[in-house]
Amino acid sequence: MEDIRTEKRTETKDEPLKHQIYKFGLKFVIKALKDLKANLEDGNFDSAKFLLRFLANSLNYSLIEPKSFLALIEKFAQIPKEASAYTQAKADWYTYIILYCLPHCGKILASHDEKALDCLFGSIEQYLEGRSRAHVKLLRVWDTDVPHPQEDVDHIKSNQEYGPPHSFLPISPPDSNAKVPYPLPRVIFRIFDHSDVLSLKSEEKIISVLPGANSIERFFVDDYMQILIESCSYNRVVCARALLSLKTKSTFPIEYIIVEQVLGSMFQLPEPAVTHGQLLFYGALLIQICNECSSTFPLVLAQATELLFERLNQMKPICIERFVNWFSYHLVNYQILWTWNEWADALEENRMSPKKRFIVETFARLIRSCKFRNLKNAVPEEFQVLLPESLKFNNIFNDHTIDSNLLKYSNISPVFERFYPCIEKREDPLLVIDTLKKLCSQFDSECEPSDSEMKTHYLPSKPPRTQFDDEDNLIDYIDDDVETETVISFKTEKTHIEASHMNLFITALFYCGQSSLSAAISLINRYDSVFKWLLPEGDIDAQVDCLQVWLEFN
Repeated sequence: MEDIRTEKRTETKDEPLKHQIYKFGLKFVIKALKDLKANLEDGNFDSAKFLLRFLANSLNYSLIEPKSFLALIEKFAQIPKEASAYTQAKADWYTYIILYCLPHCGKILASHDEKALDCLFGSIEQYLEGRSRAHVKLLRVWDTDVPHPQEDVDHIKSNQEYGPPHSFLPISPPDSNAKVPYPLPRVIFRIFDHSDVLSLKSEEKIISVLPGANSIERFFVDDYMQILIESCSYNRVVCARALLSLKTKSTFPIEYIIVEQVLGSMFQLPEPAVTHGQLLFYGALLIQICNECSSTFPLVLAQATELLFERLNQMKPICIERFVNWFSYHLVNYQILWTWNEWADALEENRMSPKKRFIVETFARLIRSCKFRNLKNAVPEEFQVLLPESLKFNNIFNDHTIDSNLLKYSNISPVFERFYPCIEKREDPLLVIDTLKKLCSQFDSECEPSDSEMKTHYLPSKPPRTQFDDEDNLIDYIDDDVETETVISFKTEKTHIEASHMNLFITALFYCGQSSLSAAISLINRYDSVFKWLLPEGDIDAQVDCLQVWLEFN
């Protein structure tokens, strides 16, 4: 009898807790639905996608009812049929998020109402067969489907997996709004297949197998890696370690998938997934992963580079440019070490062929980041015909052929010769400022510019022609001595004196740091306080002056 009373007390005690859990779950679902609706209306499509995926996963632990979620995605699937609200970008996106969520909950939905799920698939497949695919050619990296198909939507039938709770009413998608553009479709980038995977690890370990391009496993791994890359893009170390530590039940060659995802994100059209710092993030991330996983990752990255080079003929020009930028940056960090001899066949090709142009453009980028002597020593002799001329710095204080209306006087060389040792010896910034004031004050008092020289400052409208441009006939220049454009007006003598400071300082700085990019950056960091003195906060004219001098003399 006592046991029965104890059992009743326990049941009574647990009932409020169960009720509270149910109420909390209900509030949680309502909050998620409100956020989903708000994100759809505000155009926060990534957040909306992840919220819908959360609701799909909620089916696996009975937080929501299958019929409610099925009604929600059926509502989304009706978008292509609504003529008034239809745009392909909108219909594509709602179709995509349905397919994006189904691998997480397909089995439960099929067990609940298989007929309704089949009807949903039929509706989606009918839309995909009739939609325009004109955009795919613009968004794909490769111009051919050989050896890897480039698809913007995974094939439905290969991704079907047929896999109680709170109910809710379906959300109606917001009307089309020109101020809220929908995301562009994304063409999946592929570079590897199972035949490309090398045996990187010891024979004792299980051989890794790259999952098929349209498999559920590949979809999940690719998706999580893309999320990690975009969410950790402000810290390359955290991003690299997160990618390498991704655990999967199956044994996947994780290095190959990482390389494919990082390069795919970098080549994504019309712009990379991570845009800050241009391509610097991707270059720094790949170097960091090479350092974290030095035994295997550099080999996979080198293999990917070889495959990209072999397929340059089918690659979009904008992607080739990104490839050049990344590859040259990567080589600078590894002493320009590369198996150049394997690319010797490209030397026999036409000078405008993608492979030969790639090598020429890479050398042109490298020469700006390292010493010409180091580049020449690292490149085989047969490749040296493609090297551009060594870059020469335009020192207006020693070259009187350069037209500079600010400082084209006969006695400027002694001024530069007296100031240059301050930069060369890396004197204290305060001493540099003091020397600038004295020399420029003395110079301006000895050599007053005429009224015509005080009015305007002219710069050439075209950049100087280089030997590199002559060889390749890339640009046809038209000689026109009169064609100039007014850049800035000097209203006072004070502005002229400040411009003299700037000319003298920046010329000496670049002349001293011309040996390499690292030397120039080191000097800029050393004398940042001098720049602040020359460019006071809020002085737009001074900032424009600095950019002019930088352009003309560098």
